[in-house]
Amino acid sequence: MKNSIIFLVCILLAGVGIVIGQQPPEDSLATSNGGRVIPPPPSSYSGWGWYGGGGGTVAGSYLYGLGDVVRAQGEYNLNTSAAAVNLSQAAKQQIKNWKNYVEAYYYTRRVRQDQLAAESAKIRQYNQEWLRSHAAMKPQRLEPTELDPVTGKLQWPVALRAPAYQQQCDDLQELFYERAKYGALSYESYQKAAEITQNMIADLKDNIRQYTPNNYLAAKGFLEKLTCEAGLPTS
Repeated sequence: MKNSIIFLVCILLAGVGIVIGQQPPEDSLATSNGGRVIPPPPSSYSGWGWYGGGGGTVAGSYLYGLGDVVRAQGEYNLNTSAAAVNLSQAAKQQIKNWKNYVEAYYYTRRVRQDQLAAESAKIRQYNQEWLRSHAAMKPQRLEPTELDPVTGKLQWPVALRAPAYQQQCDDLQELFYERAKYGALSYESYQKAAEITQNMIADLKDNIRQYTPNNYLAAKGFLEKLTCEAGLPTS
């Protein structure tokens, strides 16, 4: 009887030693990796035996498998949280990038508008200065007392009423009747009028001693304005 009891105690102690030997060490349950807990690999127990880990008994294997389920759920929650954080960071970065793009676009457009405004101001200033400096060069047209705008009748100054200019004055008068009728002279007619007036100015200069200064200047000015008028429409 005494020997039987000793035999049973030895069997129980051996079983407890096997169970303890089957348990994973505490150091294998947690490994430092940036604060993340890394559980041991899952048990390969499939209900038909214990291969690759697990408890030495059915209860031990059950608890070990339950731990794997809890670990897997924890890793799923951790990965889901990390994915949510990454998605949130990506969305924030996208918003930041879009904001930078919009700001850059409007800044570039504003700079371009300022450049165009500055260039336009320079052009306006240049045009105004040019007009002021060339005001004296503006073509002068004949007054209504010198040229009837409706009929084209010319009123010649005294120096040009001399017989020496009669034919030339008649030719110019015919051209200005044509201008009054059609509203403008053709290119050929304008060229003819310009040639006649230039010849008359040359004749005046050659005979300048025959005229008083006022008559000479009046006749020369009339012919210059007549040349300009010939190249312009009636209205």
